[in-house]
Amino acid sequence: MNFPYFGDAKFYLEMAGTCARSIEGGDPFVGCYNGLRPIGSFAYFTLPHLLSQDPVTVLYIQVGLNVLMFLLLLWALATIPHPEILRPGGRGRRLAAAGGLLGAVALCLPFFPVALSDLPSVAVFMAGLAFLLRPAPTRIGAVGAGLLMGAACMLKQNFYVFTAMAIGLHGAVHWWRGDRQQLTRAFLACAGAAIAVLQLYWVWLHTGHFRPYDPTGIVMDEVNKVNVIEFVAYALPQQSGYFTTVDSTSLSKLSQFCIKLLQGFFAYRPAAYLGYAPAGSPVTLPLTGLLLLKAYLATLVVVAGHAWAAWVAPPRWRVVVLLGLGTILFTTWYLHVENRYFLASKLLLLWWVLGWALPVLAARLADSARQVGLLAGAPAPGAPEAAQGYVSKLAVAAYGLVLLLCFLTFQQADLLHTVGSSYAYLKGHWADFYDYNAPYAGRNDYLPSIYLVFAAWALPLQFVGAITDIATVGQVTLLRTGEVLWARMLLVGLFFATAALVCRVALHVTQSRASAWRAAAIFATSPIAVFPVFLMGQYDVVAVLLVVAGVWAYFQRRFWTFALLFALAIPYKYFAVAYFAPLLLLAPVTWKRRAQLGAVGLAFTALQFLAYWPSTTFRQNIFVLVLTKSGVGAGAVRNMPSTWLVLGACGCLLVCAACVWWRWKTDAQWHKASILACTAISAFMFMGVQWHPQWLLFATPFLALSTLYLRRPARWLAVEIVATIAFGWILANSWPGNLDAAMVQQGVFKSLFPVVYLQNADLMSAALLPAMKVVFHVCLFAPLLLLAQEAFSGDGQRLDADAWISGRFFASMAILVLPFVYCAFATEADSAAARSQALFAALPVGASVESGTRPAGELTPGRRVEQSFVSDRDGLTAVAVRFATYQRNNRGEVRLTLKDDKGVLVVTHTVPASRLRDNHFYAFKFQPLPHSAGRRYALSVQVDGAAPASAPTVWIDDKATIAGGALAIDGKPEAGTLNLRLHYAP
Repeated sequence: MNFPYFGDAKFYLEMAGTCARSIEGGDPFVGCYNGLRPIGSFAYFTLPHLLSQDPVTVLYIQVGLNVLMFLLLLWALATIPHPEILRPGGRGRRLAAAGGLLGAVALCLPFFPVALSDLPSVAVFMAGLAFLLRPAPTRIGAVGAGLLMGAACMLKQNFYVFTAMAIGLHGAVHWWRGDRQQLTRAFLACAGAAIAVLQLYWVWLHTGHFRPYDPTGIVMDEVNKVNVIEFVAYALPQQSGYFTTVDSTSLSKLSQFCIKLLQGFFAYRPAAYLGYAPAGSPVTLPLTGLLLLKAYLATLVVVAGHAWAAWVAPPRWRVVVLLGLGTILFTTWYLHVENRYFLASKLLLLWWVLGWALPVLAARLADSARQVGLLAGAPAPGAPEAAQGYVSKLAVAAYGLVLLLCFLTFQQADLLHTVGSSYAYLKGHWADFYDYNAPYAGRNDYLPSIYLVFAAWALPLQFVGAITDIATVGQVTLLRTGEVLWARMLLVGLFFATAALVCRVALHVTQSRASAWRAAAIFATSPIAVFPVFLMGQYDVVAVLLVVAGVWAYFQRRFWTFALLFALAIPYKYFAVAYFAPLLLLAPVTWKRRAQLGAVGLAFTALQFLAYWPSTTFRQNIFVLVLTKSGVGAGAVRNMPSTWLVLGACGCLLVCAACVWWRWKTDAQWHKASILACTAISAFMFMGVQWHPQWLLFATPFLALSTLYLRRPARWLAVEIVATIAFGWILANSWPGNLDAAMVQQGVFKSLFPVVYLQNADLMSAALLPAMKVVFHVCLFAPLLLLAQEAFSGDGQRLDADAWISGRFFASMAILVLPFVYCAFATEADSAAARSQALFAALPVGASVESGTRPAGELTPGRRVEQSFVSDRDGLTAVAVRFATYQRNNRGEVRLTLKDDKGVLVVTHTVPASRLRDNHFYAFKFQPLPHSAGRRYALSVQVDGAAPASAPTVWIDDKATIAGGALAIDGKPEAGTLNLRLHYAP
């Protein structure tokens, strides 16, 4: 028999022996008190010493008591079977009992031969919980439940918290249901648990402090204030123990919490005190991306799993689930962890998983096999009521969890720019809004409407003094995380309000609640709709909400309301005009009324232009984005060929012409023509412009509503998965360093990702970009093409798509998000940029300046660094420049230009600033120059499209020289030499 005699076990045995001797001597007041150990543990461990004086017999009696406590625990675990699923004598009951027995033995066996209070305290507590949660407990049973829980408190003090949680949750859950009888029993349980006051009284008698422990004996050890994760104790080769720490002194509280939960709750030790020092828990844990990923995923699984179970569980099991989650969070948060601290949490998890979740899930899946695909909208017709609620809750819980993670993890910088700019209105700059913001924002592209919305939303923050003073920080994007989250909460609310309006429109059109819910679910789960709101944090949803509200008023023939809502939508984003036009042409009104409605629709936009037209800054900036993205503006970025603009415009005009020509006879035909016209407008409009992903949000309500007319809407959902692949490919290659893994550096967890070494573009070849654009734009036409195909085929059978909705959502979100996660956690060694730069290591190096004394300063647009040099041999094939990134992912594109001594351009090379590595050389290669020896060349470095605080720089050595070298910064000669290397063909 291996009975470890050190650590807490040794202390309990020695403490019990002292207490037994003091009882026999008649003075238990002194001998049976310890400021840290409760009075119940004295009673439990002293009993064997009172029954025998033989040390070996004492140990066997102690083991026997532990076994009795284990049997009490088994009884408690077996007391609350599910009344509907675990029928007496049924297979489910036997399987649950067998699983519970094996799980309990595996968890508790390490405590049998050890004198620790963990097993007895858990057993007594679980027995009390079993009495409390019986379907119809008597009042005496409720008091008995409290007595048992109070006894657990006197065995181990953390059960004071667990008991308060258990009784409080029991009362709260049944109070919410209006069950006063159970609420009364919760109060009776409190009365029974009052026995735990004996421990407080015992401490008060000895110290004068009415607490469960002597406060003078409890000092928060320093190990609990730093990056200590776990305590590991072992018996062989020597009785010892150690604290596991993380090799980082800057570990955030969230990261430490998640790692503690991973190391404590998810670990399993075959003994309370191991016979060896485990290799899986070293003294120092290396803080790697993999460790953080595992820790965050572990925490996510625990919290999300318990949250889902608490939502769908019946009341008694809901108490168990929430209690389990509470014990896990408290145990992880309070101190460093030991594996044994989580015994109660693991047993509670075992209890509700085997006693309720798995049997219920298995039974319902067996009864409703066709509903294995999770429902994200209306229940499938004919499904049993219980199964409908269960599956729907599971789907919504998983859906909400995905959205929450995206909301917290990702953020694109545009929202910060817009919100920060809106604060000018809060400062009273109504007339000079654009001029005032120019030094801090650079350029404001939108009419005042959107800024006024965010200014109004920020009023509560201003009242409590929680908004950033832009004039002080000097940049509109330097906002606090709380400010950004507050703004994003508005966008999330508007998103779900839009989904509700889509449901209203669909219900008005079809008069079918199931079809209406399905259309709303298709919109709310569309990855193209979710991405701009929950990942980017974009605000186009404001205009989209107004557009859908306008369509709802339109179908109700409230045409003045329709025009007014579009009047509000158009100045937010001009795309609303494209939908306003065909709807106006299809409206059953006279041409005179159409002209009046059109004037109302454009009036609010015109008023805003008139109000700010005297501002030179306003006139210079307000059309820049529109002209650039239509491909006709000077200096357009990623300029569109004008042919596509013409084709898109012609397509939109063709749709409008069809609306004038179309003569509908019934409201149903009118509704169908209106929805399909807007769907076609979306496809043609985004074919003709260089769209941003948030603009596609305008198309998603009409794509969802168009499925109302498809007999097989599941085919559109399958097409949308293909569209998501193309969408992700376009994002990765069109906006590298912006709409990819770099977005984690703006999210809540940005401190974990100071540098992102891998970009989505490194995983997705740019060679396929043209093909992916074609695929995506064809997908935008897909509802119309599918409708035409169904009309041609004449198949009248309608197939429901409910089982596809959530499956397509989770598949599409995995396609979009998993590359982001992979790139965010990639190491420097994984970087494609690092791999490509390694190719230059084999090239011979000529003249070089390797070290720098100062950076040239942030290379914001308009700044330029020029360095001339003389090639010292033939075959010049690459020039490398040493950059500094300020330890951040920067914006814009770095342009490197090489000219010869006659000013003739040799090569121009551009690279996204986000691909540069801090304090590393970046080399750009070109065809070897066969006669380069002795020739003078000029290298120019500048950055396009980067705002202040988001641009890289280059290193300069003030004392170094290079043959034929001359340095100029912003056109002014300066001393020193740019850090560079000249590479030659071998």
